[in-house]
Amino acid sequence: MTGALTLLYGMPITRIVALTRSDLTGGSPPHLRIGEHPVALPPAVHQLLQRQADPTEPISAVGRITPRPSWLIPGYAAGTHHSAPALARKMRLHGLPARPSRNTALLALAADLPASVLSDTLGISISAALQWTRRAARDWNSYLAVLSGDVGDTRAGFLNG
Repeated sequence: MTGALTLLYGMPITRIVALTRSDLTGGSPPHLRIGEHPVALPPAVHQLLQRQADPTEPISAVGRITPRPSWLIPGYAAGTHHSAPALARKMRLHGLPARPSRNTALLALAADLPASVLSDTLGISISAALQWTRRAARDWNSYLAVLSGDVGDTRAGFLNG
């Protein structure tokens, strides 16, 4: 679940561990509130999150039923969420290093979305969104130069080199 949210939406682990059950909404399509706005979830990711949100009733060591935690990923101590470093360690064990996974997702999203939409949707600052869109900017200048020049040999050289 953590890997899916990191790879799809570029969410930092510190934000993933702070998600609550109220951040997940049903409906068609289901949504997850990441920043200010709810973001549509793919069905498979929604199923993962829903399974995480609906655990069995927790029972304490002395046999009393304890209230369900509001955190989507509850911690070991009552009333706390899971630790970000521990979750990052689990991701690495599964071959998903957190920072490169998040950077890849943000780069892919920045290639498709304007900075303002990226900022609003993911809850990142506008300056961070602008930096990601600059990094993701595709340089079409060499391609346009090839098209305006000799189409025959130059295009073949561009595609091969």
